[in-house]
Amino acid sequence: MAIVFVFFADKMTHNWRLTLSCVATFSIFFFIVWLLKAQNFETSGGAEVKNDYSYGKAVKDPFVWKFALGFGAFLFLYVMTLTSLPPTLVNAYSNFKPGTMICAVSGGGMVGTLLMLKIKVERKRRPILLVLGSAAILAIAGAIFLAGISPLVAYTLLFISGIFLFSQYPIYLNIPHELPNMNPQKSTLLFGVIWALTYGFYTILNVIWSMILGAGGLLSANIFYVIVSMIYLVAIILLPETYRKK
Repeated sequence: MAIVFVFFADKMTHNWRLTLSCVATFSIFFFIVWLLKAQNFETSGGAEVKNDYSYGKAVKDPFVWKFALGFGAFLFLYVMTLTSLPPTLVNAYSNFKPGTMICAVSGGGMVGTLLMLKIKVERKRRPILLVLGSAAILAIAGAIFLAGISPLVAYTLLFISGIFLFSQYPIYLNIPHELPNMNPQKSTLLFGVIWALTYGFYTILNVIWSMILGAGGLLSANIFYVIVSMIYLVAIILLPETYRKK
């Protein structure tokens, strides 16, 4: 969708009905593909675990808050590269192309996704996430601060960051499924609360970033962006190690 907006920006922004129709069409298409191709899987607890988990327990679960906070910081790191950062960078550096930035991150994300379809991660989760998370933050930080000096280097770093971001995305999202005594009902309720909290955190961070941008300028906003994204690394350290050697 990001690439569609890059190549057909004028048409997609000219009519909101056309834009929402395109988004809805993509959503329906991939939903149908998922229905046809998705496979059932067992969580770590299996089917014999008692289903006594509830939304009340999920809200009180410390794991949910730590995971959602980290996920919110991860979304802040990733989504901003496709939404708020491109137009602010082009306003500061006229030779920087926001469309190229979006394609670089999206293209790297596609490569990272394809890699993870082929790679089976049979090792501890936290060390991998810390390395990939740190690399992604460093790559994006380098890109936004080099955007006005060498756009080509910035685009290259953004492409690399896309690979790092989507190489860790499935590992992080699979952590709740790997918790002890996990079952389908518990994972469904747990993720319902996680998604709500995650986007709440992300929205708050986005609003604060916008306020800093308006009051202190691009440099202050970018520094805030990089530092706050590191909350993701802190969350990884606080989360339990879920990998168990079979």
